[in-house]
Amino acid sequence: MGLNFWPRKGAPSGNQKQIAAILCDRCQKIFAKGRVFDDGIVVTKVHPSITSVKSAADHGCRLCALLQTSFHDGDSDGPIYFSLCGDDRQIDLDFSNKLGFVRPFKLRWKSEASPTTDESTNHLATQLARSNTCSSSSLSMAKNWYSSCIKNHVSCKRIDPGEEVRGTWNPTRLLDVGGIGACDHVQLVYRDSLSDAVPYAALSHCWGNYQHLRLSESNLQGFQEGIPLQQLSKTFHDAVIVTQRLGIKYLWIDSLCIVQDSQEDWSAESVMMGKLYRYCSCCIAATSAKDGQMGCFVKRDLRPLRIPQQRPIRVADSRADKNESPGYYECSDPEIWQTEVENSILSERAWAYQERILSRRVLHFGASQVFWECADMVISESHSGYKIEKNIKVDFWAPDGSVLNDTQAVRRHAYSFWVDAVEAYTPKKLTRDEDKIVAIAGIAKMVQHALKDDYIAGLWMGNLLQGLLWRAKNRYARPPTRWRAPSWSWASVNSGVVMHRHHSQSLFCLGCRERAEFHRHTRPGDVPFVELASIDEVHIETIGNDPMGAVTEAHIRMTGRAIPAMVTEDSSGRISLGIFTRTNFGMEGRNPCIIADDTSIFLDRALGGKRIAVSCLPLLAEK
Repeated sequence: MGLNFWPRKGAPSGNQKQIAAILCDRCQKIFAKGRVFDDGIVVTKVHPSITSVKSAADHGCRLCALLQTSFHDGDSDGPIYFSLCGDDRQIDLDFSNKLGFVRPFKLRWKSEASPTTDESTNHLATQLARSNTCSSSSLSMAKNWYSSCIKNHVSCKRIDPGEEVRGTWNPTRLLDVGGIGACDHVQLVYRDSLSDAVPYAALSHCWGNYQHLRLSESNLQGFQEGIPLQQLSKTFHDAVIVTQRLGIKYLWIDSLCIVQDSQEDWSAESVMMGKLYRYCSCCIAATSAKDGQMGCFVKRDLRPLRIPQQRPIRVADSRADKNESPGYYECSDPEIWQTEVENSILSERAWAYQERILSRRVLHFGASQVFWECADMVISESHSGYKIEKNIKVDFWAPDGSVLNDTQAVRRHAYSFWVDAVEAYTPKKLTRDEDKIVAIAGIAKMVQHALKDDYIAGLWMGNLLQGLLWRAKNRYARPPTRWRAPSWSWASVNSGVVMHRHHSQSLFCLGCRERAEFHRHTRPGDVPFVELASIDEVHIETIGNDPMGAVTEAHIRMTGRAIPAMVTEDSSGRISLGIFTRTNFGMEGRNPCIIADDTSIFLDRALGGKRIAVSCLPLLAEK
């Protein structure tokens, strides 16, 4: 596929040739008609598929090259659309598809006759000094962020109420990476050889399908003698370099510090993940890498994307000034933090979510630059600071930066934080289905310190009735390959979930494999409830008897008034629920009274157009 300009009458002008050198024929159409819609956004197809975008990027289209960083392996393919909105000097260019994907860009006009000195919109060319994130300038900046945080950020080293103090604790095994360029190998060391708590970095990465080096029973002794750097994957090698440049001597990498062919070692170490990331001096995140071959460091194009035009694009029905000098639109990404961190490949992984939440400091290696994240600042090589809606590094017991002293307030914030965490965690991907409970155990332990409550397979004893009223977002999600949690726990489904909150009213929970829930919204704010059922017995067994460990058996025994009902799913997927009343209960040939439809019933799993008898168990009611 060549970069041919979208056909126009006559020979192409010099301006058209310039555009054709940087944009594919499809992206040129965005600028060819010369009109922006400011009253009602017009959405137009620009590429027939994600594959088309990637192909154009490979053939030199600069806009497609930026756009393709938003796509991940496994994304549903389909047409890509664009829309333009704004005025002639500043235009919002948004790409989207019909599955909720949106990638925004800003186009700002710069006249050649009157060059502007404002370079704030160019997020690559003016601030980034080198074409690779392994450059001295990039790593020196990272070291400055790290040093400043260690020395000056009070909130980043704060010990919160109920939090475990590290003391002399170290991970079971660490990699000794030496100093900068100190040697051509790293060495596995045990904590018994360390006299006190040592600063260490921890790597957060995607395993992918790449077969990187792993610790096993057979090479355990050899790793203690030394691991040549050339045997490490690119991601591991890059992480060693970063650790050395930060001035940290030790590094923890899961596959090199946990014996991979020992279930006993995995069970013991996996429940320590939360503590491990909480105490690390810095978490090094290979945020843009899908596997070990891609690494932390990336090459980048420092040239600004400037799209030449004879005059600014006219707005709606207005006419552009014919006396306007030629110029160009400079393209920038106004949401690069969202694009490269929040929507990154690594952010889709369940384990990585916990690692990011618990680490006090995270150094993200993104698709175009390096980012820093801690409780005090979110920053990158090209931006002095980001204003983000919610900084996940701010602890729930210090929502305003100050530690809460009210025990009840801490508990309220902890419950609220847990609900948010579960909703954010459940849609994320796991390589092993059975890790669903374990991969959030570190966050659960942190919350438990605040709640002083018993953990029940992803729920809390103190509000178990409310905890049972979760609902699956996708009843068509693939079921787990093996049992990992009881059906009344959100961990039993491979779907994002919506947890019960005080501002909504849940009346019924169906006591069968196909759980359903009535859900009625009320006014925001706390709502007093009457409990309509009671918990008589809770029994749970976990591997190693750790309440946060993988669940092997669980049940609860409840007392309440069970109501017979019928759930029906028709061929279109529409759901209805009928309750048997006293007048028709048990009478053959009589249909139950339909009291709800699919606006208020939620199933864990699809019924496949079937009809199934269930029992409704009322749990809570508004006073």
